[in-house]
Amino acid sequence: MSKKVKTAVHPKNGWIILMLVVATLFYLYEFMLRVLPAPLFSYLMKDFSIDAPALAILSSSYLFSYALLQVPVGAWVDKVGPRRLLTIAIFLCAISTLIFARTEIYFWVCIARLLIGAGSAFAFICCMKVITLWLPARYFPIATGLTLTLGTLGAVVGQRPIASLLDNYVWREIMWGLGIFGLVLALLAWLIIRDHNPRRPELAADSSLPLWVSLKQIVRQKQNWLVAIYAFLITGPTDAFGGMWGVPYFVQGLGFDLKAANTATSMIFIGMACGSPLIGWVSGVIQARKILMLVGSVGAAISLAGILFMTTLTPVQANALCFSYGFLSSYVLAFVVIRDRVDPIYVGTAVGFVNFASMVGSFLLTSGVGFLLQYFDGSTVVEGVKLYDKQAYLFALFPLLLFYILSACCIIPGIKESFPKNG
Repeated sequence: MSKKVKTAVHPKNGWIILMLVVATLFYLYEFMLRVLPAPLFSYLMKDFSIDAPALAILSSSYLFSYALLQVPVGAWVDKVGPRRLLTIAIFLCAISTLIFARTEIYFWVCIARLLIGAGSAFAFICCMKVITLWLPARYFPIATGLTLTLGTLGAVVGQRPIASLLDNYVWREIMWGLGIFGLVLALLAWLIIRDHNPRRPELAADSSLPLWVSLKQIVRQKQNWLVAIYAFLITGPTDAFGGMWGVPYFVQGLGFDLKAANTATSMIFIGMACGSPLIGWVSGVIQARKILMLVGSVGAAISLAGILFMTTLTPVQANALCFSYGFLSSYVLAFVVIRDRVDPIYVGTAVGFVNFASMVGSFLLTSGVGFLLQYFDGSTVVEGVKLYDKQAYLFALFPLLLFYILSACCIIPGIKESFPKNG
């Protein structure tokens, strides 16, 4: 069946930039929502009377639905375009955040997190689709890096600034404000995003394309699986430590105050924000992806080992190591490599496939650390909050190092260089 593409005037460059800004703002918004349990951990444990495993379930509920939806979301975006899906997804995140702000029942706050994750599943894939539709292919690596930069800045906002707001506002009031912001962003997405680029009709969404056809184009290639496993191994530790367990580790394991702990953890995402576009750009300059992937895995392992095993760690040292860790653990090249390998019309499905693998890693590690902390059984309770000592955290966080070692030793060597021969 032939594609039907609406005749339309090509948007001016300013409008294209506006589309990219709105799509990326959603990615920033969902990243902020992703990491919010970290600065709120003590309030959540106290208000809902929960321990580390229950906190892990609350936090990772987001990651479960996010991961589960990645592949179908990618295929849907290729099939119907980003405009409607972005609008619905942002609206779902906003409404679920308002539920999170008001409920006093643990079950319903987990459901709210689950729904936030479901809406957030559309953010990065739709960003990649908008970039593919409206920018030349040569800009994809740097545009992807800048998208990850803005997204990780959302994680920065979700750490230290939120911790500062807690001095003057109740955490539920902060969540309510974030929900209202999401409703405004959903309206902007509907008004601004466009599905069809009249100058590139070959990339138009094909409503007649079965979802399984798009997926088949991706999963039949062994190299795509290796890239997905690489994303699984390199993303999981960053999300588990930066998105949830870094703040409790610095507070309970090392004795930092909450603001210092949030500052240190924020440096992970600032490092990623700096590293993502730079790594994408450098990979184009040196015309190679694989060597940078290897350097990143090894360097991230060394930085994380310093955070965990240095005998004494001051806040300044923690900030430096966390920045280095975030800079080197950027997973931008997973998406650049998969984009190198697939037909542009399937970019949504391809990004969804890789993002699914990365979020499975994040879900397993984020929830796994919580259960390992409880298994160590060295906790005490102070003012309704369970405390775990440094040895418990080292035991629970050690698997994060193993993920980087596995990526460097077992997966990256099998990935073929993907840089386009035509440049």
